[in-house]
Formats: sequence, structure tokens, C-alpha cells
Amino acid sequence: MTIIVLNWNGREWTLECLESLRQATLDGATVMVVDNGSTDGSIEAVRGCFPDVRVVALPENRGYAGGNNAGIRAALETGAKAVLLLNNDTRVAPDFLSHLVGVLNRYRRAAAVSSAIMRLDVPEVLQEAYFEIYFGFGIIRRRGVNALPGEGFDVVRAVDAAIGCSLLVRAEALPVGGLRRRGGEQHDVTAEGMSELDAHVAQPAQPDNTDLGARARRRLEASDDFDDL
Repeated sequence: MTIIVLNWNGREWTLECLESLRQATLDGATVMVVDNGSTDGSIEAVRGCFPDVRVVALPENRGYAGGNNAGIRAALETGAKAVLLLNNDTRVAPDFLSHLVGVLNRYRRAAAVSSAIMRLDVPEVLQEAYFEIYFGFGIIRRRGVNALPGEGFDVVRAVDAAIGCSLLVRAEALPVGGLRRRGGEQHDVTAEGMSELDAHVAQPAQPDNTDLGARARRRLEASDDFDDL
């Protein structure tokens, strides 16, 4: 398993994120930083402070999808069975990864699982939990904003769209060609609502909006149950 941290001129955020990963239980998962052409000394700082972290240095800013695609390709080339896309402005809980892996191992037809997002300034409060999509209307509703986990957000559930700031995806479920850009912007891990996307584990992280679906769903429906990670 490879944890991919995408960076663009966010040196201090990325160093803090990597420090939280160093203190977490990763059970053999490797950490990779993909740098989107930063000019703030991020690459040198990461290599100096975290020599065991692999750095993929891109010549320009390719956005969320392009940067993560580069990391995913590099991870799959080394035989990763899953990739965790992690925003660089996150601080992970020490046991966050075991909960995410546990969900995927329990739900064999789940292609991905995302963390719930807790606020850094008030860690007991959710920033957001997941998204609901109203197909045909183009409406997306953020669920769990500024809520307490006990207000119905402390259970594993299937969701329309997972939060992309901490998203664990099986290698077998990744869309052919990688993440897809929307209008050239830095969005989705692609989908319009995946059945069996059993997601939502309340572990601290921080925000972004990514959904996993359409092409991944077709691959999922054509497959047998996935293996354990």
C-alpha cells in the first residue's frame, strides 16, 4: 500500500502531515510525496527531514488529478495493492489506516473508503463526513458539516461521494487511465455514484472534494469480490 501526499508550494503543511504519518501505525505502508512543480523548497525540505519518503518531482503543476495520477502510476509500478490519497494539509490519527483497511477487508465489494473529516481547531467536531448527490438535478449536499460524530456520523455507510482528502482505493478499482479532470480543474477520482462504495470512518483529517465512481463502478460490477489488502 502506498500513501500519496500531493504538494504544491505547501512546504510547512506537508512537513506537518508527514510528521503525523511518521507517528502513525502504517503496518508496512510506504509514503510518497508528489510535488507539483513547487518553488518554495518543498522537495529539499521533504528529502532533508524525511529521507525514507519517496519524492516524485513533477516539472509543473498538474493539479489534483494530474499530480495524483503520477503518484498512482509510480505506486502501481511497485506492486501496490491500494493507494491512499491524502491531502497535505491533514494531520492523521495514529490508528487511522487500520480502520480504513478494516472496512475494505470487511466489505469485499467495496472499491474505496474515505475518512470522515474532523476540524483541526476543534478536533471533536466534523468538518464534513461525506457527500450526497441528487442525480438529474446537479445538486451535491455536504453531510456532517460542523456536526458531532455521534449525530449519526459514527457508522460505516455506503455514500454517493466520498471525501477525497483521505481516500483509500483498491488498485483493482482504479479507473483505466487514472483520475479524470473536470474542465481542466483539479477534481475527481471519478464517478457519478458508486454502489458498494462502503465508506465513512470517523478519523481526523482535513478537506477536499473527490468522488469515486462511474468507470470504477463498471469495473466493480464486472468483477468478483476483491481480495484482502
